[in-house]
Amino acid sequence: MKQKEIRKEWIGHGINCMTVWMLTDFCYQAGRIGNVCLHPCCGSGGCGCYMGRNMCLFDCYLSKVGESVEAQALIMQENTEQSTLVTTLEDGSIVYMGGETSLQYPEHFSMDKREVSLQGNALFDVTGNRERPFLIETEEVRIEVLGTMFHVKSDVGSTFELSVQRGKVKVALKNKNQEMYVNAGEAVTLKTHQLRFTDYRDDTRIAHYWKSMRFKDESLMNILRVINMHSSGLQLKTSPSLGERRLTVAFSGEAPES
Repeated sequence: MKQKEIRKEWIGHGINCMTVWMLTDFCYQAGRIGNVCLHPCCGSGGCGCYMGRNMCLFDCYLSKVGESVEAQALIMQENTEQSTLVTTLEDGSIVYMGGETSLQYPEHFSMDKREVSLQGNALFDVTGNRERPFLIETEEVRIEVLGTMFHVKSDVGSTFELSVQRGKVKVALKNKNQEMYVNAGEAVTLKTHQLRFTDYRDDTRIAHYWKSMRFKDESLMNILRVINMHSSGLQLKTSPSLGERRLTVAFSGEAPES
């Protein structure tokens, strides 16, 4: 069965569309798209879907002759508020999610790449690793980075934009054979179905991510790391045991509130 047909089938069963999008891409690239069970809850295909308000885990067991492969559990983070939701990924990369934004990523990245899906606006600060490129899937564009900071605007119904603060990013248009390399200080936008460089850069939008930040079920060690990155004064530290404690906390200006 074709990749698009499988996506329609899963979406018809009520599975989150971003989950379908990322999982079918995984299956297609692995060469096992024909072996995926189409019913999310049939049991016989080894599929299970667990839905929650802020997280969606989808485990799918794919089979080949004489082989069993387990796809990674996918985590869905959704920011429905206007303040920034900050998430630290397994590799140490930090994602600052704007309002009305969703991010989907595996619990553990694969050995050869780090892949996430984005809908909405986010600032990425990616940990460098040339052996494991960082890939971002949006509805129309695929982004590849090795280690950099950049902003992505991919709201539904609005124009795609990407601006790079440091490093270098490769942007590829999915439905056309077009790739562009964007360096620090440069920005691209999607106009008339073509990626184009633009002189417009809204740096105030970047600073907006750091004015009001929230952390949800994040380790104290990761929270302090983000705070220290944006502080020119005293650097905060904690003990290893306390650093593993997970907190849900919000910071607006200088005053934290839990």
